[in-house]
Amino acid sequence: MIKKKSKTINIMLSGAAGQGIETIEKILSDAVKNSGLFTFSSKEIMSRIRGGLNSLLIRISDSPKSAYIKTPDLLFSLKKGGINRLDKRISDKTMIFYDSDKEKTKKTYNNMVSLDIENLKGDVEEKLFSNTAVCGYICSYLNFDKDICLKVVENIFAEKSPEKNRKAFLNGYSSCENKSENLNISELIKTSHKNNYTLNGSQALGLGALAGGCDFISSYPMSPSTGVLIFLAEHGKEHGVFVEQAEDEISAINMSLGAWYAGARALITTSGGGFALMEEGLSLSGITETPCVIHVSQRPGPGTGLPTRTEQGDLNLVLYGGHGDFPRVILSPGNASQCFEIASKAFDIADKFQVPVIILTDQFLVDSTFTEQNISNRDINIDNRKYITDSKEDYKRYKISEDGISERKLPGYGKGLVRVDSDEHTEYGEITEDFSVRIAQVEKRMNKLKDMKGFSIPPELIGKEDYKDLIVCWGSNYGLAKELIENSENSDLSALHFSQVYPIPDEAYNYLKNAERIIILENNYTGQFGELLKKNFDIDIYKKVLRFDGLPFCLEDTTEFLNQILKGGNDE
Repeated sequence: MIKKKSKTINIMLSGAAGQGIETIEKILSDAVKNSGLFTFSSKEIMSRIRGGLNSLLIRISDSPKSAYIKTPDLLFSLKKGGINRLDKRISDKTMIFYDSDKEKTKKTYNNMVSLDIENLKGDVEEKLFSNTAVCGYICSYLNFDKDICLKVVENIFAEKSPEKNRKAFLNGYSSCENKSENLNISELIKTSHKNNYTLNGSQALGLGALAGGCDFISSYPMSPSTGVLIFLAEHGKEHGVFVEQAEDEISAINMSLGAWYAGARALITTSGGGFALMEEGLSLSGITETPCVIHVSQRPGPGTGLPTRTEQGDLNLVLYGGHGDFPRVILSPGNASQCFEIASKAFDIADKFQVPVIILTDQFLVDSTFTEQNISNRDINIDNRKYITDSKEDYKRYKISEDGISERKLPGYGKGLVRVDSDEHTEYGEITEDFSVRIAQVEKRMNKLKDMKGFSIPPELIGKEDYKDLIVCWGSNYGLAKELIENSENSDLSALHFSQVYPIPDEAYNYLKNAERIIILENNYTGQFGELLKKNFDIDIYKKVLRFDGLPFCLEDTTEFLNQILKGGNDE
């Protein structure tokens, strides 16, 4: 199934929380970007502040990649136990760098290089600078241009021990005596990709929210969603965003509804457990027809589950959460670029249709770092805010209309009174128990999303249009699907990626009905999106490929498993 392998260099770092492997990620990512190449990095993090064993995968390539791979070309173990823990991910070709005096491996591997890791920093005394020195060694081994790397180091540490970090990097760089012959960065460089820059999923989503006119965020910190709150807190003042760390998730959603009611565009960011507490507020948004944008970054449940790992297990929660029937929109980006575009669009959808819009991501996406091209120059059209500031005395907040959308007026302006209530109400917003009014208002609300022209996001077909077999996925499996198809020699295989998972776009049906075999790819136990497709379109699903151990799908294993399925060799 694999044809010509794209040019990539895959580096894995293993170290403890607090040991600085994210600093190495930052230096390498910027050095790659400034060399005109692309990088993608993803983290595997234990749930602890200090200690443990975390790992970081960095992929360097001549084109954008965002799939998780299993086997690295280089492994740098910075703490005892790292190699043994990653044993199943080491191949005969993996080059391992480790401190033999401190780490005893269970077996001997083909390619092992012993380093005095703590002393790569040379005459820089503080242990703190060891990670910068390790980065210098890696850059030298891969034949990075030293001057490009130094500029990156000087920029990153401009206000934090710049001289010592510069010296530690140079000491690490010069200590590498044998540079790689097979993994030479210069072999990847064909043309320089200008205007590239690096950002993670949380940052991209935060930028998209700003582009969408977000000017208020109220949230209670909850991993892995907190990065969005931090980003807007760091940049909110310069962009006119009011930032409130609420005392709990119930307060957060109610603050957000109050902000929308007053004319702001508000965001809430949380994870599955936090969203569960927001469900009454979600229903309040539904019946008061107050717009709402909620970012839910998934992690494995139930309960606390695996709080620093990844899963796509909350689709049913956000789809069916909240009591009663009311419309909602669920969007699920697949990479940093889509995070930006979808976050900006979410506010227009919420404002236009006066419904909750949920942006569903996961830990793998928000914590991964991407190289993107020209994201800040994308054509983002911020729709005018859908409210009025003037009205007559007989203003009807919930006026029955053909499309279910009534004029939303800001309170305190014009002659009309804005009546908003969580009870069922008349067109004027007055509480009622009239059954005919109840029917009319329910039907009004449910009619809103029947026509989403100009707002709906159709699924993206990856591969040829004359396919027989179709991989269907959503959210963060976008990068995986792209590489599966790019590397495939099977001309009958294509993939369909959904970044709007509800309401399912009408265009999806034709893609699905044209497939002889549909293979669902999801990070959950039951295949939640596959079941939703089956419910909506009455389609037959040939096979569900599911992963729910807290890790993302890896390219190698998924390729092998799909080979077996397509050849009819796996009926389990």
